[in-house]
Formats: sequence, C-alpha cells, structure tokens
Amino acid sequence: MTSNGALKHLVQMFALMAAYAALSYIGLAWAEADRAGSPVWPAAGVGLAGLMLGGIRLWPAIFFGRLIAGALTNSPHSFLVEVLISAANAISDVIPTYILARQHVSLELPTLRDMVKYLGYGAALGPAICAAIGVASLAPSAGLSFERTIGAFWFWLVGSFVGTTTIGPLIQSWAGKLKPEKFERGEFVRVGLPVIAVAVASWIIFNQPQMSYLRSWHILPFIVWAALTSRLSATASLAVMSFIAIWGDKHGAAIFAGPGKSPADQIILLQQFIAVISVTTLCLSAVADERAQTSGTNLRLALEGADQGSFAYDVKDNKVLWDERTCDLFGVSRDEKAVTIERMQSLVHVNDRLAVKSAILHTLNPLGDGVYDVQHRIDTPDGSVRWVAVRGQTTFVGQGFRRRPASTRGVVRDITVEKAAIERQQLLAKEIIHRARNQLAVIQSLTSRSLTGDMSLEQGRKALLDRLHAMSGAFGLLDEALESAALVDVIEHELERFGGRYTVSGPNVKLKSEVVQTFGLLIHELATNASKYGSLSHDGGVIEIQWTVSGDVFDYRWQETNRHPGASAGAPSRTGFGTTLIDVVVPSQLLGKATRQYTHPGFVYTLTCPLSQVGHITGNADVSSTGRPAHRSA
Repeated sequence: MTSNGALKHLVQMFALMAAYAALSYIGLAWAEADRAGSPVWPAAGVGLAGLMLGGIRLWPAIFFGRLIAGALTNSPHSFLVEVLISAANAISDVIPTYILARQHVSLELPTLRDMVKYLGYGAALGPAICAAIGVASLAPSAGLSFERTIGAFWFWLVGSFVGTTTIGPLIQSWAGKLKPEKFERGEFVRVGLPVIAVAVASWIIFNQPQMSYLRSWHILPFIVWAALTSRLSATASLAVMSFIAIWGDKHGAAIFAGPGKSPADQIILLQQFIAVISVTTLCLSAVADERAQTSGTNLRLALEGADQGSFAYDVKDNKVLWDERTCDLFGVSRDEKAVTIERMQSLVHVNDRLAVKSAILHTLNPLGDGVYDVQHRIDTPDGSVRWVAVRGQTTFVGQGFRRRPASTRGVVRDITVEKAAIERQQLLAKEIIHRARNQLAVIQSLTSRSLTGDMSLEQGRKALLDRLHAMSGAFGLLDEALESAALVDVIEHELERFGGRYTVSGPNVKLKSEVVQTFGLLIHELATNASKYGSLSHDGGVIEIQWTVSGDVFDYRWQETNRHPGASAGAPSRTGFGTTLIDVVVPSQLLGKATRQYTHPGFVYTLTCPLSQVGHITGNADVSSTGRPAHRSA
C-alpha cells in the first residue's frame, strides 16, 4: 500500500470509528434492555454501509467505536462483556458485507432483488448474529431469566434491524450525490418536497400529548409519495420519520399508547411500526427505481438505434440537460451534461447561429405552438463539421397573458450522412445537366457533319447511327458510380462489332466519365476507316493497340499492318468528319496532339496528352486482350 493509500485508509478508519461511536452513544442513551438493547440502533446501519463503501478491512473501526461508546456512557457491564458486545457488533457487519459482496449486490441497491438480499442478509442476519452473541454475553452477568433473555434478544434484533434499514440505505443512496455537479437544483426540489412533507406530517402525528383521531398509518401517503419519487426521497424520509417518532415517544407522545399498554409495549409497537414501514418503503422504492431504469434503458436503446440523443431545457434555470449521445453529437465531455443555452449556442457553427437563435425564440414564444425544429452544423473539437437535426416541444404554464414557457424536451439526430448524400445528389444532378448539354452539342455536331452534301442520305444516316451507337455504348461501360470506365473495355466494345485480328496491351487505365465517349468515338472512327481501307477490311490484317504512361504523359498508339492491297499508300485526298474528329476534336478535348502516318502497307495513329486529362492508373499489372475479346489478364 502506498503512502497515499495508507493515509486514505487511516482517514476512513477514524471517520467510521467516530461515526459509529457517536451513533452508538445515542443508541445506548435510548437503551431499554439492561443498557445494551435499544429501540433503534442507528450504528448498525452506519457500520454496514461503511464496510460496503470502504471494504471489510475497516472492521476495527466498528469494534473500537462500540468500546468507546460504552466507556463514554459509563456502562455497568464488565470490560469482558463490553469487548464481547463490541466484537458482536463488528461480526454482525462483516459477515453480511462478505455475503452481499459474493452475491454481487450493488452498493446503490438499484433492484428489488438487491434490496431483498440486503434486507435478508444485512438487516436480518447481521442483527440476529449481534443479538445472539450480545445477549449470550450479557445474560450471565446480568442474571437474566430465560424469558427476559428471549425478550432482550428480540428487542435487540428488531432495534438493530430498524437501524440498518433506516440509516444504511440512507448513506448508500446519498454517497454518490455529495458532489455539487451530481445534484441539479431541479432534482433537489423534486427530492426535497416529499421529505419536507414527511417531516411535517410526522411531527403532527407522532408528537401528540394525548390520544386523538390521528393514527400512525396516516403517515403512509406521504411515505409512499417519497418512495415513488426517488430512492433519495425514500431513505431521507425514513430517517426523518423514525427520528421524529422516537423523539415523540421519548417525550411522552401518545400515538402508540392505549388501554393496558405499558411504556415497554409502546416501545415494541414503535419498533415494529418503523420496521414494517422501512421494509415496505425500501421495497416500493426499489420497484419504482427498477421500472424507471428499465423504461430509461428502453428509451436509450431506442434513441441509440435511431442514432438519436435527447435533451431537456429548463427555462427557469437556463440549463440544457443532455444525455450521453447528445454530448457526443455536440462534441463535449459526457461529464458536461448540463450547459447554459449560451454555451450550447457557442458550439453551433457560426453561420447557423442566427437560425438556431430564431428557432429558440419561436419555441419559447407564449403565443406560438412551442415546436422547436432546426437543422444546423456543429464545430467538433477535432475540426470536423457535423450536421444535426433537433426537434422538440415546449411545455407552457399559465393561461392568457400569464402563459409562459416552463421547459423544452426533444431529440437530437445526426444527419451528417444524409446531408452529404443530398449534396452529392445535387452535385450529380448538376453534373447530369452539364453532360446532357454537352451530349446535345456533340449530337448536333455529329448530325451536321455526318449529313453533308458529298454523301447520300442513306450513307449519312448510317454514319450518324454508327457514331451515336459508339457514344451510347461507351457511356454504358461506366461503373456504378458513373465516374470511370476501363480503357480496355471501351476498345473491346468498339472492335467487337468489326471482327478481325487485334491485340491490346497497356497499363490498367481508368478513363474519366467525361472522356469515355471521346475515346469511344475515336476508336469507332479508327475502326471504321480500318474496315473500309485498312487492316479490318480483309482477313490478313492486324491491328496493334498499345498505350504507355510516363509520369503524367499518356501515349496512345494505333498501328495497322498488312492493310488492304488496294489501299492508297498515302493519306486520303478527301478529309471527312471522321478525320477531323481524330486529328482535331479529340486532341483538343484532351489538351494533347495527334499524328497520322501512312507507310504502305501500314498505318500508325498516335495520341499524346496529359494523363490527368484522361484518367488514372489502377493496380500495378498491365491489361491485355487478343482477337475478338476472349481473355484479359490483370
């Protein structure tokens, strides 16, 4: 154990010993059974809670605390009896603490199952052990008869039971609420009102100097209210009610008096009343908490399934309460669950703050419908921007000109992906419109250049249809995202209709969507000319298509060998639209240059342009194809 750990253990030891000694002193001051048994033994609850909070190793604090209390009250018993009774007190807390730990009972006792185990092991078994050892140690020296011994045992047992049920849960439930940030003002009011009501009602009921129409069970509505409000209200109300009831009994109150009842009978009735009320209240509170927790868990799972968080805004406190998911969406620590409205607005993107402010004013307007509906961006700590949709409803109080907003509750949903999809759709729509305009311009140009006066109408019609087919076929090769198509696929698609022998090889180049149809038309024109005059016009011709990439330079080469014997050795005397397309239009679009060479019986066409204008390379291996598209290796 480190020095800090040893110091902490020492502080815990002395704190528990002091608390146990003080409450033991109070219990002994109330003692009825030979200065040993008390109608309520509050130290029992402190001891059990102390060991559950700090660990079993604190047991010496209970032993010495009880010894000190006995010495301070001038106990009439021998030192040995006091030692045995002190040991009984320590054992009665150690054994239940060990069993509850093995049973995995939570410190806060959040479920009915945990509460029942606490009542059985902590409040019943522990006090029974203490009463058995204590009375056995006390009886011989005090000369108690058998009947008095049995009576002292039960008196001692019930007194410790009451102390355990009224003080132990009080400490355990409030232990986690000592930090100010753990307890908001609204919760303080909600928890405090039932406690105040129980205190007032208890003072009226349990401090009657003479018999009246009021009975002890008249406290039940107030205790039930506290139990259903929260565990904090339930345990605090129990402690307050028990203290006032005992105080009243000690000062002559007649609530438990009756014909033929001795003061001892009144004490026993008081014990039984507090015991029954304690068990009922704690179990009812456990059931209410468990159901609330289940409901909250179901809500949280539903919100998480929908990727949503929740919020609640208290107008009077000017605090916005967020759940953990909302904290994540706004990019703040989960410990920062309560923020001011100004802090919340500071997290909103600067361009959206006016819209958020306008939405807040609308929802808080007493003359409005109270709906809060806004979409805005959030500047996250990592520098990214997140879109959220926030929708809520404001609750108003009062009528007419007194109507005012009280609170707003709602949900927050992450819509970043949806916004990105919408932006992409809008961009895609603009791109489609742009491409459609370009296509119409290309079709208009193809139509005007294909239907010229130097060819028949039928010939012009066929040329136009072939070129349109090349454009549509190339467009159909685009991937699902309509962003690219493989160059080798475009070549194969165009040459497939012409047949013949050809080879294709080069890096795996993906053409950009805007140049796919350009290459489709280029291949179509070269293949059309080859089918008329070149290597595709007879069985002996061969076409070799190659391309290379060096840095950002893309070189494309179309080479024909064994052209038709009847083909001219030089360039054709007439220049048609096809020649203009491959010599001028295509290079101009790709910011490159093209050359044609006729070396009978061969023909070579080259195109050089920036790779960035064409597309990009994927993978490290080249692609190839031979003859009619039959295979490809990549």
